[in-house]
Amino acid sequence: MPSSGRSSTSFSQRSLIRSFDPACGTGGFLLTAHAYASRGAGGLTPDEKKHLQTKFVRGVDIGATTSRLASMNLLLHGLGSITGDSLIDQKDALIADPGERWSVVLAKPAVRPQLVHRHRWR
Repeated sequence: MPSSGRSSTSFSQRSLIRSFDPACGTGGFLLTAHAYASRGAGGLTPDEKKHLQTKFVRGVDIGATTSRLASMNLLLHGLGSITGDSLIDQKDALIADPGERWSVVLAKPAVRPQLVHRHRWR
């Protein structure tokens, strides 16, 4: 186990991981996953760096406006390519099997304060 506190996953293993968020919103969770995987990644090969930039994260959101915001958010943080396919798809992630497989699926339940307040334990 490394004493530096870093993950024991090697960079070559980490650079092959593909992360997916089926309800990505504006893409913040995907950006955090990318930032974590990129820490100390100075020794990666050009192919591994390209994977982290263009294939490491992928997201879906049902809202057209939100999915566009997520795409732009990732682009502004250096992920994806303005000339390539978007890393964010606008669709319902629960409708059908997309055919792709990922190493990690990120999920964070959405919290609507009005629902939390209405169902609060008394």
